[in-house]
Amino acid sequence: MQETQKFAVDSKNRILAQGVSIKNLENQVGQIATALSSRANGALPS
Repeated sequence: MQETQKFAVDSKNRILAQGVSIKNLENQVGQIATALSSRANGALPS
């Protein structure tokens, strides 16, 4: 029983950590989109 409970807690912690990672990726993609949209069309990155 204790092993099952430990597994459940570990699984929950991994899911929470994955949620944080996904949120960070969403923020990074948003930053990339903002940077690309502010660049002039046809311009190459400096």
